[in-house]
Amino acid sequence: MSLDLSLSFSGCGALLTYHLGVATRLLRHSGPVATRVTRFAGSSGGAIAAVAIAMLSRERLLAFTEEYAVRGRAMEGILHALGVSARSLSDVGGGSQPADQPCSAAERLSGRVFIGATECTSGRPALFSRFASNEQLARCLVASCTIPPSARPTPTSPFRLMTAHPFDLLRSAPTYPEAAGVTLPPQCEWDGGEARRAAASSGAGGAAFVDGGLSQAAPWLPPPLSAGRAITISPLCGPRGVLSRRGGRGGGGGGGGGGSSDDGGGGVTHLHLCPIETSPRIPLAAPRLAGLRLFLSLDNLRAAGASIGASPDELRWWHDRGAEDARELEAWIEETCI
Repeated sequence: MSLDLSLSFSGCGALLTYHLGVATRLLRHSGPVATRVTRFAGSSGGAIAAVAIAMLSRERLLAFTEEYAVRGRAMEGILHALGVSARSLSDVGGGSQPADQPCSAAERLSGRVFIGATECTSGRPALFSRFASNEQLARCLVASCTIPPSARPTPTSPFRLMTAHPFDLLRSAPTYPEAAGVTLPPQCEWDGGEARRAAASSGAGGAAFVDGGLSQAAPWLPPPLSAGRAITISPLCGPRGVLSRRGGRGGGGGGGGGGSSDDGGGGVTHLHLCPIETSPRIPLAAPRLAGLRLFLSLDNLRAAGASIGASPDELRWWHDRGAEDARELEAWIEETCI
């Protein structure tokens, strides 16, 4: 019996075009696994990719890629697709869906798309997947993509806030000022813990959240949803292929945050797709950044630069690279009988 598959897209900035390329190939109508992919997750740019891939048809996804993603305007494009204006996001509750939109994106994606974010006060990774309106869905996306200031003091001014530092990714629970985050209603969070339900019933406005990639680069679905097979995807090079099996790990270590899931059958539970490393790198070094193991290499240094901003031609190249790598992923799935 073929189990369901989940796709989790890592934070990546402008390189979400890589994710879109993977999905364009993997989810084509004639693809061998298209009907098995039932859930999507992502942090930061990966969250935008997850929503776009889950919401848009193949034709609209290609148009979104060309009109917005390769031009560095992915957030603008996804808000347009959701029919949400920036002004409407000022309401913490996110409003209710108009009566003339009975089948909103929020309704279709609730419980199917999981958006990763980092709680400001505790640094804990959170997943949001319960959306009462498109505005709530969009607000969760904005939080997941919000780069916060860091409380780390600088040499020139020990009290001045600075942009989130790359070394924050090495911290187990980075924390940030609440004022730097986006307040999200507690009922949007997937786990629905008692404290959050109590906050919702008491009318509390919720907690502040920032970029999900700071605490969990490629979100892992919570149990029991993780009982299927997980595929994590990143445009940054690291250990790839089969990363975990029932009862142990293989392929060089974890690729996504949060551990692995077991299906009870002893088969492969986690595949990680990323580009093949072709540049010089520090041997044997693959530090775990927000749960994602990455090589210290020139290729990743270049990719990090492109994630901040790149030309449309370069971002199209990343899209095509993702589509090409997805061919290899299909072969892995067939070979491992995932």
